[in-house]
Amino acid sequence: MQTITAEEVKDITLDDIVILEQRTWIDETYSLGATGYGQEVVVIESVNGTEIFAVDTEENARRWMLQQLAESMRATEEPTTDITFSWPAYRVDVDFAATRKDSRTGAYYSVVRIGDRLEIEEHDDAEGALISATQGAIDLAHVLNESGDDVKQLGSPHMLARAYEARARMWRMISGARIRAAKQEGVIGRAGQITATDLATNIGGSRGLVNKILAGEDWI
Repeated sequence: MQTITAEEVKDITLDDIVILEQRTWIDETYSLGATGYGQEVVVIESVNGTEIFAVDTEENARRWMLQQLAESMRATEEPTTDITFSWPAYRVDVDFAATRKDSRTGAYYSVVRIGDRLEIEEHDDAEGALISATQGAIDLAHVLNESGDDVKQLGSPHMLARAYEARARMWRMISGARIRAAKQEGVIGRAGQITATDLATNIGGSRGLVNKILAGEDWI
């Protein structure tokens, strides 16, 4: 990961800064700005107060701001709604791909940090975030496998398995929801366009599986 130097400054106030870009995460705000005399700065506002950091260029300031945001999102884990792919899993200083949901705004995010690649994207729903994050995990698994490092190579197949498993579960949940909606709309049934038996054949399961899906059970 690219190293960027940022120095905290005490002689600049918020009144001196023109904000160019701003990101929020739960109760934190990350802002990219500049002073009237051309100093590029990053402002971090949290429950702990306001910190202002000077960085040499706008490009480096934006990247450093995103690095701090990514670190905060990485540290905020809610296992019931989020998933994180990293190796070793307990390390916070390694490359990772993850989904996150802002508990305050309800916004969904994917975060991918692989070497100098850093992507933080907001999505309309959890599915969109998971697709981006799992693609990042797949990319990261290939990087680990090609690293030549025995320890990193251990994590590659494990990460691929988790990524594809998460995607498969997501698509099964989406499929189940669509099947139930189609049943309610009359698309499935004797008078519909497809029978439950036909559906069972098409999804490679049994009539019993279709009945479970229609009853609202997870298709796993």
